[in-house]
Amino acid sequence: MKENSTLDSKLKKYAALAGTVTAAVGSVSAQVNYTDLNPDVLVTGNLDTYLLDLNADLLPDYGFATIDTAFGGTFSGFSYNVDYAGAILNATGNEWAGENVVSGTGTSASSNFVLKNIPQGSSVGPGNSWGSGSAMLGINGDVSIPLLGYSQNIQSGPMIGTTGFIGLKFSVGGNTHYGWARVEVTPNGEILSIKDYAYDGTPNTPIVAGETGSGPVGVNETQDFVNVQSMGKFIRIELTQNLDFAQATVTSLSGQEVVSKELNNTISQINTSEIASGIYVLNINSNNGTYTKKLYVK
Repeated sequence: MKENSTLDSKLKKYAALAGTVTAAVGSVSAQVNYTDLNPDVLVTGNLDTYLLDLNADLLPDYGFATIDTAFGGTFSGFSYNVDYAGAILNATGNEWAGENVVSGTGTSASSNFVLKNIPQGSSVGPGNSWGSGSAMLGINGDVSIPLLGYSQNIQSGPMIGTTGFIGLKFSVGGNTHYGWARVEVTPNGEILSIKDYAYDGTPNTPIVAGETGSGPVGVNETQDFVNVQSMGKFIRIELTQNLDFAQATVTSLSGQEVVSKELNNTISQINTSEIASGIYVLNINSNNGTYTKKLYVK
């Protein structure tokens, strides 16, 4: 079992994720303050954290954390093992948009308030239901009872295996502001990706999920044919359809090519262990289209 520590104490530490480059994008609407995290912030590992400061006042408004742990025990004389990974959101005194979910039937029915994946284009404001404290973004776990030959995989949470929006509500100088953040949790629960966020600078004013001030943000970053993740010392590339003559190249910001690879399989990996840490540009070219993304190589 991995060493357990207090999540709240880690979330109180305000430290920017190493290598994160934040690009503030100007907007037509002066009231919508939009920030694109380029490259995406990737959070992974047990109790790794990222603190989100929506209005850049050096006071973090929300904490994102990942969990990756295993434990075992005995129940009714049978030994069991649990291995799980996932991501949570901590409001650190603010609130997140959610909804009531009723489980069970009859007298055993119960209602829980859970984080909601807000559809793009939806209003985030006083009309939403709001919760505080910690909320699950997504979790993937395996439970086994070896003596019985029993095993089960469990996935839960609104962001597991998908990209979605979180409705946010926070206070500044006694005024309430509304915003959103766009996040994704990988299907295995091991990596949380924080892509961008925005808030409305006018107090008590709703904001549209995905609104940047100059139009809606694009949710489908795969461009219909590719999904890319930077994972430590390699880049994982997953093609969502068969491509003709697909070629991936990694170049420095100065334009120097450092890696080139043909993509002959649905899932490919590019080894970046010999590349110096920094920001690079990944280009994937094929007869089906072109994909470009900035990545941070650790």
